[in-house]
Amino acid sequence: MEYEEYEEYEEYEEYEESGMKNDSALPTDSQSVEESGTQASQVSKPPVAVEIEFDCIPLRSVSRFDVPMDASPGLERLATRLRDCAQKHGTHNAYFLARGLCTFGLTNDPLIGQLQFRFDGAVVTDEKDERTKTADLQVSLKSETCNWLNQSIVEWFEQTVCRAVEVEFDKYIQAGDLAKTHKRLAEIEQREKDSGGYLGMYL
Repeated sequence: MEYEEYEEYEEYEEYEESGMKNDSALPTDSQSVEESGTQASQVSKPPVAVEIEFDCIPLRSVSRFDVPMDASPGLERLATRLRDCAQKHGTHNAYFLARGLCTFGLTNDPLIGQLQFRFDGAVVTDEKDERTKTADLQVSLKSETCNWLNQSIVEWFEQTVCRAVEVEFDKYIQAGDLAKTHKRLAEIEQREKDSGGYLGMYL
């Protein structure tokens, strides 16, 4: 994988500072509570408790970890993060999760009690790539609609993001998405051999 393949990561650093995808993680509509006499006959359906999204880059697919001289600030940051994760966790069964968002809904109204965190970092799986062993992530609060929030709660949720991502990556594996990523990597490596040179790749 060459860094030229990372065109959409040109704004990686800016994404972490201010970017946010438009597809909101939580529903915006809620059902009204209908009352019959003094009893509530129907309550709103709660939203999904946690919504997680990320880009997955197998570290074994990265062909170079040095920072290109002409790299944009975003690509320089990405290259540095990839290198640091590879040095700490190796490249076998290690995956870099980029541009991650994790959203918690504490009430049924996204305008009250919603916390959204940005994250990136490495997840490491077992020898058979069947389960997540650990998630080593950098996590920070991106936005919130929770006026009772304090710093100790933020720190607790930052730890919870790592646990939530471990569970989510297990689901990613079970859904076959990791297998598809490996298949794509194998196909690109085969084309590299057939062509006699490295093609570069983006996952």
